[in-house]
Amino acid sequence: MEATIERLFFEGFSALGRKDLPPHPFTLPFDWAANPFSDRNWMFQLHGWRVLDAFFNRMAPHDVAFIGKVMSDWWRFYQEDPEAMPWYWYDMSTGLRASKIAYLVHWCEEQSEMLPLAPEVLQGLVESHLDHLTNPEELNHGNHGLFQLNGLMALVEVMAKAGKTLPREEAAREFAVTHMREILKSQLGDEGVHTEDSPDYHFFALTKIRQILEAPWLQRDDMADIRTLCEKAEIAKEWLVTPTLHCPPVGDSAEALKLKRYARLREWPHQALSSSLAARLDGYGVVRSQPEVPLEQSHYLFFQGSFHTSDHKHADCLSFVWQEKGRYRLWDSGKYGYQKGEWRDYFLSTRAHNTLEVDGQNTSRQKRDAYGSAIQHVGACDDGWLLVGKVSHPRLKITHQRVLYYRPGTGVEVLDIIHNDQPQRPRDFRWWWHLGPNTTTLELSSAGACFEDASDQQRLMLEVASTLESAPKARSHHGQQEPRLAGWFSPSYLETQPSQAVSFHFQTRQPRFAVVSRWSLGEQGAAASMRIEQGRLHVASSALYRALSELLEPGIL
Repeated sequence: MEATIERLFFEGFSALGRKDLPPHPFTLPFDWAANPFSDRNWMFQLHGWRVLDAFFNRMAPHDVAFIGKVMSDWWRFYQEDPEAMPWYWYDMSTGLRASKIAYLVHWCEEQSEMLPLAPEVLQGLVESHLDHLTNPEELNHGNHGLFQLNGLMALVEVMAKAGKTLPREEAAREFAVTHMREILKSQLGDEGVHTEDSPDYHFFALTKIRQILEAPWLQRDDMADIRTLCEKAEIAKEWLVTPTLHCPPVGDSAEALKLKRYARLREWPHQALSSSLAARLDGYGVVRSQPEVPLEQSHYLFFQGSFHTSDHKHADCLSFVWQEKGRYRLWDSGKYGYQKGEWRDYFLSTRAHNTLEVDGQNTSRQKRDAYGSAIQHVGACDDGWLLVGKVSHPRLKITHQRVLYYRPGTGVEVLDIIHNDQPQRPRDFRWWWHLGPNTTTLELSSAGACFEDASDQQRLMLEVASTLESAPKARSHHGQQEPRLAGWFSPSYLETQPSQAVSFHFQTRQPRFAVVSRWSLGEQGAAASMRIEQGRLHVASSALYRALSELLEPGIL
């Protein structure tokens, strides 16, 4: 805290968590329209007054005076040209500012200190924030809305307690409580799993929700069901981390350490088989080693079948990531960041994930195409785990059903069944696989590939077969720039590095076909559980046959 304040005065403002950006000089009066890095996140933090966080934590007398000066300076700049830029009333920034105005008023009342804001400045700040925060057209119905409504309620309650009458006070209070309840239920879904299609945001949103529910104005009987969902969400957290307790990099998720230990993992409905546990969490399917298994013997598979909103969703329908022995064997390319441009577009794209790309197009991320959960089944079968998901893509004119048969320590067999609704013309179907920055391709052909992970010399074999008459074209991608980006990994915010990926490209008019991609650890894989012979799909066991017969359309087996 002390060091942060010193750096501000001697070096400038540093955005939270942005080691990639240097400090920007911060002296009053300040140019609040400055955007020195052309960076959306930096502007959001600036106008959310993150520059004041350390001062609010310390609250020495001179800190209170500085807080007042910064708030007054922002108000001065805004009044000079209210239409200068869109960042003044960005949803989450506005909510954060409102909370800080409320806290300053509350602190001064509690300490019997003079408020470091001129009356007309306080009135202008409060009324303008109320106007924007009660405007239904400006309300974000995702997690940003929580910050907006929390800031609104904080202002209303604190000003009322201070004896300062606000315009439309009761209407503002009702607006906040009604919409807060709606957003909380939307965020937590029916099962207590965060609905923005990115495991990292489950942790982020749940922390904020817990803080919000502690507020005195939400100690209401009609919030009991929300608190029950929060308890479920606390348990779900333990399924949304790998055996190393890191978040899998799915959607806008940074691969960060999220928990210190497991405590409630088995409280979530699950199945157990040998050293494994498996569960369905709304739109996710997870298979993982039991917590007692040593890391060098651990395993983890995360199947992505979640699409509720466009906020943090990537075009990653039915993608999955896979770990063995504490290391990724199949990766996701990562979050990258929110800076618009070709790199953000790439990391959002279908080809940056372990799934199917059709006609060179991405699967939709538009809210109107959201399907909720695509997961049809997660359960034990013989000595492995069967996971099934199915998605209809109306814009791409296809339906994609994916079957994963996972045997920990052995491999993953992937069956993709494609219904092509436009067989009147040749269409392109490309399977993408991401092996990570430490993997090299030793062999590659239309029949499959052999890879080696340099971190532990683990060999990984891929065999590809289809019900189509023609073989696919196989291609390796490593740091590819042209004709389009491919084979990249983002290790941290706005950073990129080359990474090994491969693609298998089919062209066909067939109205329905199947592709099996069989991933095996080691050079000699175990016997196949699913195989294609003479254009037909065959399964090796009666149990697997029965399970698939219930999940697949007639005529597939």
